[in-house]
Amino acid sequence: MPEPATPTTIDVAISLGCLGFWLAAYVLIIKRGCQDKSYGMPVGALCANLAWEFLLEFVFEAPYPSFRIGYILWLSFDFVILYTVLKFGREDFENAFMRKWLLWLIPLGVIVAGIAEWAFMTTYNDVWGTVLGWLLDLIILGSLIGMLLRRNNSKGQSVYIALFIL
Repeated sequence: MPEPATPTTIDVAISLGCLGFWLAAYVLIIKRGCQDKSYGMPVGALCANLAWEFLLEFVFEAPYPSFRIGYILWLSFDFVILYTVLKFGREDFENAFMRKWLLWLIPLGVIVAGIAEWAFMTTYNDVWGTVLGWLLDLIILGSLIGMLLRRNNSKGQSVYIALFIL
């Protein structure tokens, strides 16, 4: 596999901007989830996020050591969001299957997402997860809209969360 290009100053600035915006989104997701006694990130999107951040932190080499700090921060915040899903998630689903198996579907979702993401990153030499990260962003935004429509309310969500993710 060919070596990825060295990141430019613009790459680093964009990455740091993404780090900041995502950290703000995570704080708002956690805050809103606790206020509403709900969760703010769709379960599938959370599984994909956990897998992506795990791969970037522990499997692929970061372009700069300082990026590892960002990945571990994101992963830490995702575990807090996971807590809100585990605490409030079952009540959110009308489907009996999801209520019963949610606890088991989350690790399965993380594993499946991790395998798919690893395959994408190695196949397309996206070892910094840049392209995959943007794709996941779009999937998460679409999932937020889907969750809003499914719930028919904005529990756990806000326009600011969506804007920071975007």
